[in-house]
Amino acid sequence: MMAARIVAKADVPVYLTISSSSLLIWPWTISILAAKLRGHYQYYGISGNSRMLKVFYYQVMRMVHKWLNRRSQRNRWNWERFTEYLGHYPLPLPHIAHKLY
Repeated sequence: MMAARIVAKADVPVYLTISSSSLLIWPWTISILAAKLRGHYQYYGISGNSRMLKVFYYQVMRMVHKWLNRRSQRNRWNWERFTEYLGHYPLPLPHIAHKLY
């Protein structure tokens, strides 16, 4: 329960970044989101927290996919096309930055 609250609190700044820039140029938005993800991994990337980093990464991917679908009147971004798009504009994968043990 505590871990879910931490992930939910960490999602708020990322969600605001995605939602506030939903009408802007997406490569620029993706670069800002990548910087936020790198900062999140640096702060929360300690030994034993890799599972929650992966959960956070997946939740961010779902939010980005959702907001890309909101940009048009029809649902044209399926998951396969979205992952192909991320191949052109990759986001950093979760990693452990500080090994305590």
